[in-house]
Amino acid sequence: REALRQYGPILLGCDLSRVFLTVGDADTHWHPQYLSAMTYQGLTMSGEDRAWRIWQPPVLLMRNIFTVPAMTRASAHATLIFELSSLANQKVFPAFAYSAYSLTLALASHPEVDGWDVDVIAEDH
Repeated sequence: REALRQYGPILLGCDLSRVFLTVGDADTHWHPQYLSAMTYQGLTMSGEDRAWRIWQPPVLLMRNIFTVPAMTRASAHATLIFELSSLANQKVFPAFAYSAYSLTLALASHPEVDGWDVDVIAEDH
């Protein structure tokens, strides 16, 4: 909300569904083509579809898999299986965005959304 207040005048007249916001944890390791692929996909869909869309790459908790305790490793494997299965069939495993995702400024600034909830941090779920 604060960023929109500060930069809102600069964006006057811009199509806010063509402005993408990307959120990532400090330890997120982005695929080199994630941003360009997400932007291409977003710009090739209609403005109405794009305005209500959230993109999220699969979250793979494998960065330090060999240095964590066995129970944590097992949990990471379960998360990997869940993330990959949700990619295979998104109608059976609908996901919510957390940790790393992108959305349009049109969605973030929509009155029903009104930015981010200051009491709930989805990145930590």
